[in-house]
Amino acid sequence: MMYTFKNVRRVAFLAIIVLLLGACTSSLVLGTAYNAAAEKMADRVTALADFDTAQRQWIEQSFQSFQQWHRVSELPAYSALLNDIAGTLQSDQSVTQKQLDQWFDTVQQRSKRARECSPLSGSTEFLREMKNWQIQQLHKKLKSRRLEQYKKYKADSPEERRERRREMIITWSSRAGVKMTEQQQLELDETLSRQTSMGDRRFQLWDNWTDEFIALLETRSSEQFPARIQSHIDSLWNMTERNYPEEWKQNRQLWQGFVHSLLSELSANQKKSLVENITSVSKSANALSKKKSRATPVCYRD
Repeated sequence: MMYTFKNVRRVAFLAIIVLLLGACTSSLVLGTAYNAAAEKMADRVTALADFDTAQRQWIEQSFQSFQQWHRVSELPAYSALLNDIAGTLQSDQSVTQKQLDQWFDTVQQRSKRARECSPLSGSTEFLREMKNWQIQQLHKKLKSRRLEQYKKYKADSPEERRERRREMIITWSSRAGVKMTEQQQLELDETLSRQTSMGDRRFQLWDNWTDEFIALLETRSSEQFPARIQSHIDSLWNMTERNYPEEWKQNRQLWQGFVHSLLSELSANQKKSLVENITSVSKSANALSKKKSRATPVCYRD
């Protein structure tokens, strides 16, 4: 079994930018999207092969349990992080580089923990029971999905992709109440121009990972399969960082510098609006964490 989370392998600096600049999501939109996430992820998995009823039930139930774990374990932590960010911005003190580093580290650690706890980490027996023809379907679908994504990626020039990211950041910043000044946009342009593009390398890493994943599935009757497949699954979560540590570190430091500069240059009105929106999302996350569910919370890595 394999699936993709939207933006699941984005490095931590993009996550912190979303937290800081994209915190304007309304409670209704945030709640609706979050509550539907498990069903949407399960749908993407069940579309990978012709699974029988029992297999489909396991997929659906595992995602419900995983989401409930995320709801009760991770959402309160993100709420607390957002409160910490809002409190710091609201104070008279400037955001220090140490504080920013801690926020980035927290997002990175939480993101990695969520990926590790996903149903893929608990899928050994599910994978072992798959039929050969299902594995062939799985391989074909994973390859076709990735090829479609790669074609879409390559359809744009590097300049067009950079411009799209620029517009996305400016748009979400504005929605959060931080309408970037000309100087702030120039700093954003400089940051984007200096970022090392990892797109082609990520696609290649993914292709290599998928090929090895399918090769391992063909040995699923062996005694070594559980340990080997778990090790391979674990390798997915920090694939880019592990294979390109220098580039990954440089990109993270680059965006940390941009965020630190942006926060330092916020006007009083920008800061006020940003704090209000971050606080609102924090409250929404906390409320979502208390939603009752019949699913049992499960981290599939524990």
